[in-house]
Amino acid sequence: MYPRLPEGQDDAIRFDEGLAQAADGIAAFTRGLVDEVAKCISLSDPESLTEGEIAAMKASIDDLDSKQRSIFVSAGLNNLTSSLRHWTDHASILSNNIEIEHGPTPWSQKAKEVEAARKKDDEAVRQLQALTAEHRATVLKIHEREQIIATKELEIEHLSAKIRDAASKTEGVEALQEELAQRHEQIMELEEQNRAQAMDLEALKERLANVDESRRNDPELTTENTTAPIEQPQQAADPRSVPGGLKTFIDALQNENHWLRERQHKEAFDRNFREIFSTMDHSRHAAQMPSMSRLDALELAWLTDDDSEGVEASSRTSSPIPGDSNLAYHIPHAHAYGRPKMSALELTHISLGWEERAHSHKLALEQAEEELMLMSMIQEDDDDLSFIAP
Repeated sequence: MYPRLPEGQDDAIRFDEGLAQAADGIAAFTRGLVDEVAKCISLSDPESLTEGEIAAMKASIDDLDSKQRSIFVSAGLNNLTSSLRHWTDHASILSNNIEIEHGPTPWSQKAKEVEAARKKDDEAVRQLQALTAEHRATVLKIHEREQIIATKELEIEHLSAKIRDAASKTEGVEALQEELAQRHEQIMELEEQNRAQAMDLEALKERLANVDESRRNDPELTTENTTAPIEQPQQAADPRSVPGGLKTFIDALQNENHWLRERQHKEAFDRNFREIFSTMDHSRHAAQMPSMSRLDALELAWLTDDDSEGVEASSRTSSPIPGDSNLAYHIPHAHAYGRPKMSALELTHISLGWEERAHSHKLALEQAEEELMLMSMIQEDDDDLSFIAP
């Protein structure tokens, strides 16, 4: 129970402050009294003290006692006793008291604290388990990310290798394109040479036609087929005349050319060009080089015969043998004023250049095939590049 004072708590607070002030004064009195007593006790010879000194000591003690008596008065504790009696009488009545509400007992409070600590520990354990599981999941994710990164690095290295390969192939493609341009230029040059040879062939045909026409217009020129050279009487030189042996040999070459052309075109229509040029012998071109040189010598001799002063010619020819491609024409030697003419025996295998043109066509087709192969390789490289580009 707690008393309910009629004047409130102010009197109790005032008396409490006064008691504290009185306690301080009594403590000061006690210290002064103890000092005086200590001085008296410390005297070695009390009898040697004079009366003045003894009187001073008594006056000091009396002064302390008077101060001690005035402490309670100055602190306002004069009516403390009556106030305490009045408060006791007032508190003895139950209606003047208030029941004090007691808090929880210490053991129950301790039990609550222990239970709260246990719950806190359980919550901490649960949080620790959750953090451990989360840590494990994070570690697994980190390992997965590391594996993904390693895989991506391998893919990057693979793509880098592909890029380097593509760059090298691109350089190869550029080189192949340059080579293709060079081959194209070579093909154009070969076509120009082919056209030039065709023009030379037409010019040669025209020259042969002119020689044939001049032979018809010349009644004095006679020819005869013989197997041995026969000397003819010298005749007056005609600027438009042609040696009879040369004319006969040219006619024979023309017949051979027509016959060979007919046979060649027949075979060309029966077979395709790939089989023709695949079965053709490369050494044939080298074997025809002496024939071409002989043909050039024949043309030179024919051109120089216009300056001769006499013509002596006799001829004996043998027509082409059917079924034999190696045709031989026998023309005797002709001499004009001591200058020897070329014998037909030396010009047996002369051709008009169709073998060389066929060989050139074969070379052109082989180059075209190589270019087609290069183009296919370039297309494959482009396909590889298109696969890498995404």
